[in-house]
Amino acid sequence: MRGPCGPSVTGVRALVAGTDGSLWISDGHQLQQWQAGELRTVTAWAPDEAPVRALRAGWWAGQPALWFLTADGTPSALAAGPDGLVRWRMADAPHGATALALDADGGAWVVADGLWRFDGAHWQPVALGGIIVDVAGHPRAPDVWLTVRDGTLWHSAGGRFRPVHSLPAARQTAVAADGALWLGSAEGVLHVAPGRSVRLEGPPDGSVLLEPATLTVQPARPADVETLTWALDGGAPEALAGPPWALRLDPAEIGPGEHAIDVRVTWLDGEQLSVAWGFAVPRPPSWREDIRPLFLAQCSTNCHGDRGQARPLYESAQWRAIIDQILDAVRQGRMPLANEPLSPAQIDLIDGWRVAGMPEE
Repeated sequence: MRGPCGPSVTGVRALVAGTDGSLWISDGHQLQQWQAGELRTVTAWAPDEAPVRALRAGWWAGQPALWFLTADGTPSALAAGPDGLVRWRMADAPHGATALALDADGGAWVVADGLWRFDGAHWQPVALGGIIVDVAGHPRAPDVWLTVRDGTLWHSAGGRFRPVHSLPAARQTAVAADGALWLGSAEGVLHVAPGRSVRLEGPPDGSVLLEPATLTVQPARPADVETLTWALDGGAPEALAGPPWALRLDPAEIGPGEHAIDVRVTWLDGEQLSVAWGFAVPRPPSWREDIRPLFLAQCSTNCHGDRGQARPLYESAQWRAIIDQILDAVRQGRMPLANEPLSPAQIDLIDGWRVAGMPEE
């Protein structure tokens, strides 16, 4: 059977269907594109730059693009520009890559002495245990699948990889548009459907909240989310509008203490998933509990006490009157004179008292 490209295409080493209906073909020396019934040579490169393997159709800055690995294992991309196709080289791209995958977030992944991810601007290493030998994904799914040297699999659909247990050792993998994995093994071909995931972006779990912060909720398959609710400390759930789903947290409104936020996502098919995020709001510093003990330990002996020779500062009203001058003096190390300079934590305590309105108790 003769193909539509005819005998002009020989020695094919890699090919992939593009997201715009085109077909990309590489013979290791040049790259060709079949589109709308026409075959054209895109460009030819030096042997070490030719797109010889791991061709992947995806996106670059919202435009259909072809990603590939060159002969020396450098990831690169071709995307439509004002004057035709543009070759994108990334200065911080790792070299020696052996596998390439794309995801629906516009990210690219390569295996190059470990795992690396391109976030649209920079390549960053991803710290994981084990020796990774392959990565697989799909440009329309958030799921990324890793194969470790011993054949075990890891899966991520929200930025956090988790091992997938009770599966045979992987030999070949392919990812479908819904994020499911086709797994080739000694036992045959298996279909592995991933579970749902919800990622929370913002301060780390267990943070101490000193100022307003935003917690962003990123569920898998956001287009299929029916409802998304949140509750503070076991209270009544409240609907959160989105996408994007973002929760603004103000410690002054929440109040001091240990707190927990529960986020529940319900998808159109009825599946639900809840995630929790814990944080603490510290008690605001007070004169009696924090500032006065600090003053007695550091400042009262010979200088600012009721019998000292310097300006008296043994009452809270005296501090309130010149709080900015006090902070300036301790930050520059001009006070206290008779003791070691205050630590950053002690200075933050004074500044926190100022921000809280300088309460007495």
